[in-house]
Amino acid sequence: GVVRALAKQPDLLVCNGGTAALEGGAQGRRMTSIVRLREGGGVIWVLSRPGLAQHFDKILALREGRVIAQGGFEELRKPGSAVADLLAAE
Repeated sequence: GVVRALAKQPDLLVCNGGTAALEGGAQGRRMTSIVRLREGGGVIWVLSRPGLAQHFDKILALREGRVIAQGGFEELRKPGSAVADLLAAE
């Protein structure tokens, strides 16, 4: 899966739930490693745990297929934001 995709060195790597079964800390370490290996290339990662978004430079929050917020993690976790609501529910 992911190893084969990384070996092909695509311009954009899309990951969807490949680490969802891992415990939160292990999932974060795996994500950080993959993002580091992709330096110079893009990564889109569909997250099941909103708190893991802190490992990315730019975050897009979607609801019903529409972008409801975008920016950095610190910006988007401010009280009252859509992402803060997701984090509170986590």
